[in-house]
Amino acid sequence: MILILAISSTDHGQALNDLAESALYQDESSELPNPVFERMEMLKQYPMDLNGATRDELYESGLFTAFQVEVLLKYREQYGPLYSIYELAGLPGFRRSRVVEITPCITAGSRMIPTSGSKKKGWMLLEGSTTRPVSESYLHGDSLNAQPLYPGNPYRFKGRIRVQPTRFLSLGAAFEKDPGERFITQNRPELLTGYVAFQGSRRVKNLIAGTFRIHHGLGLVNGTGLMHSIGSYSLQPLSVPTLSPSASLSESRYEQGLACQLIAGKSRYLIWSSYAPMDLSLQQFMPGRAPEDWEKRERTSGLHRTTTEILGSTLAFRSHHGTLLSWRKGRLRAEGMAGVRINGLTGAGRDSLGLNPGLSLFPLGSLYSGWSGDRFQLAAEIASTSSGALAFQMVTGVQFSNFISGLFLLHHYENGYRGMFPSSYGAGSKMSNDQGVGWIWHVEAERVVVADLSIELFRFPDPVQKASVPSHSYRIGANLSNVGKGSLSWRVRAWKKGWQYTAKTDAAGPSPMKWAEVTRLDLQCRQSAGDQFQWVSRLVISWYSRSPERNPGYACAQQFIWAPTALFRTSIQLLHYRVGDWDNRIYLHEPGLYYQFQFPVCYGTGEKIAAVFTLKAGSHLILSWKIATRYHNAEGTSGSTDADALWHRKWDLALQVRLQL
Repeated sequence: MILILAISSTDHGQALNDLAESALYQDESSELPNPVFERMEMLKQYPMDLNGATRDELYESGLFTAFQVEVLLKYREQYGPLYSIYELAGLPGFRRSRVVEITPCITAGSRMIPTSGSKKKGWMLLEGSTTRPVSESYLHGDSLNAQPLYPGNPYRFKGRIRVQPTRFLSLGAAFEKDPGERFITQNRPELLTGYVAFQGSRRVKNLIAGTFRIHHGLGLVNGTGLMHSIGSYSLQPLSVPTLSPSASLSESRYEQGLACQLIAGKSRYLIWSSYAPMDLSLQQFMPGRAPEDWEKRERTSGLHRTTTEILGSTLAFRSHHGTLLSWRKGRLRAEGMAGVRINGLTGAGRDSLGLNPGLSLFPLGSLYSGWSGDRFQLAAEIASTSSGALAFQMVTGVQFSNFISGLFLLHHYENGYRGMFPSSYGAGSKMSNDQGVGWIWHVEAERVVVADLSIELFRFPDPVQKASVPSHSYRIGANLSNVGKGSLSWRVRAWKKGWQYTAKTDAAGPSPMKWAEVTRLDLQCRQSAGDQFQWVSRLVISWYSRSPERNPGYACAQQFIWAPTALFRTSIQLLHYRVGDWDNRIYLHEPGLYYQFQFPVCYGTGEKIAAVFTLKAGSHLILSWKIATRYHNAEGTSGSTDADALWHRKWDLALQVRLQL
């Protein structure tokens, strides 16, 4: 047996890794919470002062629940300023392990007191990577073309820069070239985003020129990506509208233009205007006809390698304009948003496709209200489009005691509803035609053991991907873990999902409905020896009811993290997996380089060896490099893109340079 060896930096923090993995754990989406990581990085640059932060700033940080915010505000009012951030550990609703996690993001002194994070004005990151052996598409073309199918080399290059010369001014930019793409297209990098942002403290809260993100209400219209687990749902009824700069490497989920957030008394005004190019899927596009549904014709991968991908590049555009008014009185907040999305063909699209369909307008609107008491929170949002399709979501949170809480969620998304970039909760990667309820109970016993139990029910009144008729599904999850101060920590997670699907048949008439289930057990143990060594052992076993072999799939990982000095850190992970069905696939965290979330899918039979080394060369330069090898066989498994491959080995190589400015 060959096992996986992975050496990695833990710069992200274990909490962020767990959060990112939760997005994939339901096997519904590959989208990862990069905006969360970016927000944490900003707080590390300028930690939040717990003594001077307002209620809105505490909510907006995303570090605290509504109950924790109110507890902290009452403590400050009754006893005065905190002398140490570790005073939080003694307050109701807080635990020491969580305080340790957010320590780099908070301070109990003045915001302007120099810290290890605020001494730096920013950072720059350059990275190159490749996978070997390369695909034959880089070597030669098809039978009609002797030239390579991909015009670019098999290397991935990316770069990021963040500069914050003052507390009020920040700049950022990012670029990326995917494997197979040309490095320069039309005199610019393949993907280039950037911004100039001003953050004020009085009338002008934010002013951004460039790429940015918007989040308001419960995220039915604007947000940062759908949530697929009620366990990661954070209810903050008093959360303020968020406008944040974003020079990320997302190929499609970003706004690009101008945005401004103003403050006038108890009200906030948010205004934005965005324009971004769109790629069209020419396979879905009907020549000579304007698209009736732009989302179905849009290609969001951002890859420009094959002739079809290059020809479909930037043929259309998406513009988004809107305004929002937010008002607060005491513990009550209300919001109203009105906007419009405009789609059309660019000049290149009109010339290439030979038609001029004009502009397509899609008005959007939403209303939101939230109220928070000492131990009870309630929030609701309703949104509508020009077609009359509605989306509705209501969330109720109750803090039964200092360490027992519950949450109830109701969502109803009509078929045909489309938000702009929604971040609401749903069963899959789309929020149309999704209805249901969810509950979660959270218990902390003596600040040492944490338990969660969640139940989610979904109904799809119209056909979905796996069912051609109305169907339903469910998910049940349980999590038990210890979060004490000792060197040993553990977690037990059980999860079960069931869904209806339409069976394939050659018989005449409607296809019969079938039922499938996946049951999963996830065991993890972490042993620490000071700050220099950690050992993490993990076993995931998964049973799929439709598996012909009736054998469970599994993935077993062993990770060793070693940091002998403050200048050098390594991590070793050993992995073996065997999963025979694609619907039973397992995503497992693999340590990676800085600013990466890596969760490769375990499918088929295989082992992997990977190594990431991080060296701090002085006070401004950090070097990281990764070497990984995978021995894999997916022959005979269903749904595999490597169905005709025998046992084969692949190598992943990456080098990253990070410079503190």
